[in-house]
Amino acid sequence: MLLLASCTGNGGNGNRAPIVLGDTSTIVTEEDSRYTKDMVADLHPNIPTKTHKDEDEQAAPVDTATTPTTTTNTTSTTPPVATAPAKIPAIAPPSTTNGLTIPFKEVSLTIPGIAVKSYRPQDAARANGVSYQLVSGVLNNNRIIVNSGTVLKVSQRYQSQLAVTGEDGTLILDNLNTTTDWEPLAGGKNTYTIKGLEGTKLQAPSFTNSTLRAAITRAARRHRISRKREEEYQASVRNVRRANQKNLTVSLRSVMWKIDGKDAAGRTFSKQVRVDLPQ
Repeated sequence: MLLLASCTGNGGNGNRAPIVLGDTSTIVTEEDSRYTKDMVADLHPNIPTKTHKDEDEQAAPVDTATTPTTTTNTTSTTPPVATAPAKIPAIAPPSTTNGLTIPFKEVSLTIPGIAVKSYRPQDAARANGVSYQLVSGVLNNNRIIVNSGTVLKVSQRYQSQLAVTGEDGTLILDNLNTTTDWEPLAGGKNTYTIKGLEGTKLQAPSFTNSTLRAAITRAARRHRISRKREEEYQASVRNVRRANQKNLTVSLRSVMWKIDGKDAAGRTFSKQVRVDLPQ
């Protein structure tokens, strides 16, 4: 009897009308933002740029003279021979004078007559792009030779930057730079000619007098140039408005090539090579 009374005496649902679809009076609106926000986090990629690491920034080898060691009793009278840990070079040695050969998996390329160095381990057979710094040799009017693989097109672009000259030398304004669009290189019989890198043909970065002054200040602080020398650089370009005016020069910072082709199975591929020039 008690159970029966509790079921009928509550009387909640018996007097309530059925829910009608589309009736706004029966819709419950949640106003607490904790329960209405998106549960999927927004992605804000922060991809760091690849920076060259000097040898001093690499991990230092363990100093065995100060590292504690444990000893055990032994009947041998021959003292153990201490061996120094092998030191891994931070910078790969330059390429041979015969040129730079890049053995990608799908294609092998050679730029003759140049020597380069690399600031990090690179396995071209497993990568889609490689980068180097030029040590010696000339890029303009040089060639990209296809040793193996099927190449359909080779494109080139470069990055140029401004520099200001003064009595104490040339100050490179590395934050005043520009990158060109990809342009196809002329070629045939698996040989493509590198063109358009003459100083007189380089595209110049755009600037104003204020951005030029700010770039000189930034470069002077980076290279720890005295205030007096910075003022001399500032004075030398006070009335400069164009990149081809006196005391301003346009220099080549890096060159990039994109190699498009097809592998043995007929699948398309794209590889990139970058060579930075010493500053």
